[in-house]
Amino acid sequence: MKMVKIALAALVALAFLALCLGNTAAAQDGDLCHLQGHILDKKDGSFVGGAIISMGSKMSVSFDDGYYNMTLPPGTYGLNITSPRYRTYTGEVNLTGNMTLDFELERRPTESSCQTSGLVMALPLAAVGIAASAGKSRGRSKRTV
Repeated sequence: MKMVKIALAALVALAFLALCLGNTAAAQDGDLCHLQGHILDKKDGSFVGGAIISMGSKMSVSFDDGYYNMTLPPGTYGLNITSPRYRTYTGEVNLTGNMTLDFELERRPTESSCQTSGLVMALPLAAVGIAASAGKSRGRSKRTV
């Protein structure tokens, strides 16, 4: 009979604990905003995958289809979106609830750091062989008498 009371008390304690933890998790989740959307190319509307989206101390990376998502507490955040081929997007977002926001990035102008004339030079394989063996000994050694 004593074992039944202990088991019943343990069951009630576990149920109470589960109820408390469930309410805490629900309260915490209720205090968060879910932000999602797509990162797009401003010129042609194509998806930009691999863009880094940062807001406050949170970061996300867009998938190949440009989709990103983040979870943050409500508030106003500075927003930065970076991608190697695009100009950095900087703005501000006021999160008051769950939101869907798409962003368009502007391509960087293509610049070449070295100018070429278009002429391609090829070295004969024999020249490459000579250069590769220039510092090697052929197995002969000088004798001193």
